[in-house]
Amino acid sequence: MHLADVRVEAGLENRYSDGVFSIALELAHLGKQPFTGTARCILSNGGRSVAEATLPLQVSPGDTAQFTWRKKLPSVSTWTAETPHLYQVDVVLKDGNSKITEATRLEVGFRDIRIEDGLVKVNGKALLIKGTNRHEHHPETGHVVDRATMEADIQTLKAHNFNAVRTSHYPNHPFWYTLCDRYGLYVVDEANIESHGMGYALDRTLGNNPDWMHAHMVRTERMVARDRNHPSILCWSLGNEAGNGVNFEATYAFVKSADPSRFVTYERAERAPNTDVYVPMYADYMHLERFARQKEDLRPLIQCEYAHAMGNSLGGFKEYWDLYRRYPRLQGGFIWDFKDQGLWEEQDGKRYLAYGGDYGPEGTPSDHNFLNNGLVMADGTPYPHMLEAKQVQQPLQFQVGNPLGSKLRVESEYRFRSVVVDIAWSVLANGRTVDSGVLPAVTLRPLTSNAFDLPVKEQDLGLAEVVLNVEATLTEAEPLLPAGHVLARYQHILAAGSFAPTPAQTGRVDLKAEGGNVVLEFDGGALTLDRNTGEVAGYRIGKRDLIRSGGTPNFWRPPVDNDYGTGSPEHRAEWRAPFNVPGPAKMTNERQGNGSMKVAFARPILGGDAVVSVQYNVDITGKVTVTQDMQVQAGEAAPDLAGRHRTLEAGTHGNLYRFGQHWVLPPGVDVAQWYGRGPMESARDRKEAAMLGLYSASIDKLATPYARPQYNGTRTDTRWVRFTDGEGYGLEFQSPRPFDFTALHFAPDQLDSGPRKEEVQSHFRLLEPTAETHLDMDGHAAGVACINSWGALPLPEYRLPYRDYSFHYSFTPIQP
Repeated sequence: MHLADVRVEAGLENRYSDGVFSIALELAHLGKQPFTGTARCILSNGGRSVAEATLPLQVSPGDTAQFTWRKKLPSVSTWTAETPHLYQVDVVLKDGNSKITEATRLEVGFRDIRIEDGLVKVNGKALLIKGTNRHEHHPETGHVVDRATMEADIQTLKAHNFNAVRTSHYPNHPFWYTLCDRYGLYVVDEANIESHGMGYALDRTLGNNPDWMHAHMVRTERMVARDRNHPSILCWSLGNEAGNGVNFEATYAFVKSADPSRFVTYERAERAPNTDVYVPMYADYMHLERFARQKEDLRPLIQCEYAHAMGNSLGGFKEYWDLYRRYPRLQGGFIWDFKDQGLWEEQDGKRYLAYGGDYGPEGTPSDHNFLNNGLVMADGTPYPHMLEAKQVQQPLQFQVGNPLGSKLRVESEYRFRSVVVDIAWSVLANGRTVDSGVLPAVTLRPLTSNAFDLPVKEQDLGLAEVVLNVEATLTEAEPLLPAGHVLARYQHILAAGSFAPTPAQTGRVDLKAEGGNVVLEFDGGALTLDRNTGEVAGYRIGKRDLIRSGGTPNFWRPPVDNDYGTGSPEHRAEWRAPFNVPGPAKMTNERQGNGSMKVAFARPILGGDAVVSVQYNVDITGKVTVTQDMQVQAGEAAPDLAGRHRTLEAGTHGNLYRFGQHWVLPPGVDVAQWYGRGPMESARDRKEAAMLGLYSASIDKLATPYARPQYNGTRTDTRWVRFTDGEGYGLEFQSPRPFDFTALHFAPDQLDSGPRKEEVQSHFRLLEPTAETHLDMDGHAAGVACINSWGALPLPEYRLPYRDYSFHYSFTPIQP
């Protein structure tokens, strides 16, 4: 006698408090003699039996038999991703001599899933899906993933405030579902069906070809049969990017009949009837808002893929979540995707993560690094944009109620659980803590808002920038998360402060010519400028050179993957080297009343359509104040140009990537200290996780090793930054307005794959660092975007269209 199938259902009734348990057994008798015995079913909670039944069995040879048992249970503990409470079901077969012939154990959870009032609800409460798509991947064994890696993946997801995962694009290893059951993740289980290479037209897609009906149906049937007992499975997905048609209408009907306890989704159904939820891919912000406001289609919306996390990405992620939190029918989505699909290789003693194009003979088709679109690296290391996802998705939302910062409101987005946290707060003046405290063991109930009084002291902090930092950490350990784990963070600016530069010191600065350079001499040093370009050729303090070169106007960055998707490295090629008008810069100089010397250089760019001027004001102490301006003389902006097959029209100019200056600092400069956002890299449209503060790091730690080299390492909203060598010599840069800096031991050309990245097979971990520090100082910078990686620009507010720009800052020498 063989236990051929066990089907368990554990639903809820009586306002989701009482459980309804049922079990169906299918037995197959493979022996030659009639079987007489029993099937014993035991439902346990924490090792204690709560219900039992013994079913008598009499089955003839070669026959199959079905047996069912149903039981109502009062006041059960329910399963959700927040409260993953499991019961155990033991099924024991015994023969007529009471000998056990077969036994199995399942873990089940009592929960109710339904679509009601246009919302996906679990146990009566609408969900907010904080999900990601996950391929089964390991950097050494490929698609063979061991249990330890699965558990590490779960831990990473839970630690970064994810509550859901989509098994893109196939049913996963059975143990994955067991972990999701135990630790709490909502799962979209997806059938192994994809044929988008055939196209989506009804006369081409396999989804509408009856010859392929069996292939579609059998894969769907096997998925449901294998996985249906897992409480973590929220819904079934009929497949991925395989068109629509009669075959998917049939698989939809089958699943609805086979498992009415869950809903069914399918992206390529779009808004056809054979999907219970509208699950678009890569819908932009306007599309989401239009759907949320329309009244014709009252289904919920959950994006099955969004925020394409390829390379330096996830810019504009917060704007997605502003919409999800504003409109209840927008119930979140699944980021594409969780982990880079790279493989460890070695070259010349260096390990690197290989990707498409690294395998097979020359001419092997490849999508280059297109499978490197993860929130984490192939080895599981979180990227900076994973920290952005954690911050934006955090389950606690904060609000400050008064200018002092003593009134704090905390709202819990948890639907089902209370959480106990320690709330630490601190007040910082220009990055330094001036007041702090802790509210210990605060209990926050689900979907409630709590007001707290913080004992913040009133004090005169002058013109300092004052911020309130709040951090909520777990008071006690939870499964996979230790006590002290940071659940949520918040920062609020209480006073903007003033960063006006100190006035120039009085004293005469001399100006003289040396060959093709002009030299400005001050006490103990000199600034050397190239007469033809106006760029810095040297900056000396005593006998020490603190600058190799610099002051180079810069409008270009090594393109990120999303840039290549828009074709902008080709559209914006003129910004790589815009100084295409022959002749030296126009130079002027003027002595100031305090004896400082102002020298200015003006150069036409873009064939004369704009003029860039750089002005240096040097005082007697060696402080150099730099002002860079761009003034448009002619031509029109083309701010929305996107697409590989589009070209600039005559008389138009594309967006800039940045407006700033490039500097090269000499070898030995190895430490950066700054007051600005950190400690991780950020971008103009991705900086929620990077809090204002005082930070310090070695230059070699400022880079992010994306698998393919690209723009990285930027720290945004900086007030000042210092670069020093091992003896304490260096430079401090500061500005009255926040700026961005990028300081790396890599030259921009090393990170730039040219107009088309697919023509260059490069790997960040194989790059040879430079001894010099390459520094970019940016007064304006474009975002990195995230809607998709094949044509979507950053939001308009994060673009730099062709227009006038100005950037003003200063640098001063640092001496021990």
